[in-house]
Amino acid sequence: MVYSLKEAAQAVGVGKPAILKSIQKGKVSAQKNEHGQWEIDPGELHRVYPSISRSTKGTVSGKQQETTKEMSILEQEVSFLRERLRDKESQIEDLRTERDRLLQVIENQAGTVKRNRTDSENGNHAAACAC
Repeated sequence: MVYSLKEAAQAVGVGKPAILKSIQKGKVSAQKNEHGQWEIDPGELHRVYPSISRSTKGTVSGKQQETTKEMSILEQEVSFLRERLRDKESQIEDLRTERDRLLQVIENQAGTVKRNRTDSENGNHAAACAC
């Protein structure tokens, strides 16, 4: 029995390009049959790549489940952080509005003080001239 390129890749849990590259680099010996398909001796393949056992396949599935759980947790965290970001952006906008309002109050008061000062200076000048 010999492996095709696809069967060899499945037997060791890597992609077909990895097996083909190993053949081309001479790491794994293989021949092409009359149809131009690669034929790989299992012994030759497993000399370079360990075979995947059934327990390893179960581990891969378990890792996929673990990854799915981690993705779910990360998606929840991203959602939570986006909500916090929206809250912070809203607070920043509220603070800017309040700052602008207070600056307007300060400018109005400064204008009033300046007018009062000018008026009092003009009044003092008039009083001085009346003497």
